[in-house]
Amino acid sequence: AAEEASLASSAATVAAEVDAAFGAAGARSLALEGALAELQRRTAEHLEVLSPGTALHLSATRAPVSASAASSSLRADQVPRDIERITKTITVRTLAGDSGGNNSSGGTGFASRSLRALSGGERRRVALAFALGFADLAAARGRLSCDLLVLDEVLQHLDDAGCAAVARLLKGMVAAEAAAAAAAAAGEGAADASSTSSSSSSSSLSSSSRGSSRRRTVLVVAQAASFAEREFDAIDVVVKQGGVSR
Repeated sequence: AAEEASLASSAATVAAEVDAAFGAAGARSLALEGALAELQRRTAEHLEVLSPGTALHLSATRAPVSASAASSSLRADQVPRDIERITKTITVRTLAGDSGGNNSSGGTGFASRSLRALSGGERRRVALAFALGFADLAAARGRLSCDLLVLDEVLQHLDDAGCAAVARLLKGMVAAEAAAAAAAAAGEGAADASSTSSSSSSSSLSSSSRGSSRRRTVLVVAQAASFAEREFDAIDVVVKQGGVSR
């Protein structure tokens, strides 16, 4: 009898795991994990420019619903048994002999860092890479794209090296968009020379298959006499007088 009870308990556990994996909650978890993996990859591409040697890791974990949520006005069948939490962790490349790393081979290693342990400049770089990666993900999955990017005081807390990295990334994005637009125009021109119908088909494909945000113009709001004045192409000075910006 004890053995039968143990087998029944094991079967019930397996059935519960299968139900969780293939039910509505499991489908949501699978979609979330897939989105997080892509978001992490897109963020890493920007971090390679903004902060080489720094990586942001995203993972989804389940946590039991708090007592306050369970005792809310929702019916018992409406209260989820657990909720998804997104965990962010940072790893930083370390040199040999760095006490914060796990490297003992004399080369470089990697150490985990809390987001709170990062400096203001480091947090700003990670936050910018994450925001740009999220915009790329939204453009790829939701067809939501805008060719204008506005960054307000994004250079705050950054030293000259950090500001240069941001400028390099933003200029690279605009240059890549210009090159893609030129290539698309050239392709459309070649298609138009052969047939009008193939030209319209090619145009539709090129405008919807890029999979990232189209950034033709980047506006950086910064204080006067800052790094932005030395690094970017055009400067518009805005003066606030009497509560009105001119």
